[in-house]
Amino acid sequence: MYRLLSCFLVSVAMSVTSSDVLASGKQNFILLNDTGYTIRELYVSPRKARDWEEDVLGRDQLPNSEFRTITFDRSEKVCA
Repeated sequence: MYRLLSCFLVSVAMSVTSSDVLASGKQNFILLNDTGYTIRELYVSPRKARDWEEDVLGRDQLPNSEFRTITFDRSEKVCA
């Protein structure tokens, strides 16, 4: 399940990110939950971080068929 969800998140991030956004170094993206399950936690961190940062959904959940805009600090320039 974890591997499937990870692959899904990567494919969504890649599909909603245009080449213009990548060229400008912006890592913001829209996450559409099309898994059939509720996403209860989502961890995103800078590439060089040793550990995952806090849950970006916070106390919220992301039900199936809903979306959330994930934003990053403007100073962050690296994404992997």
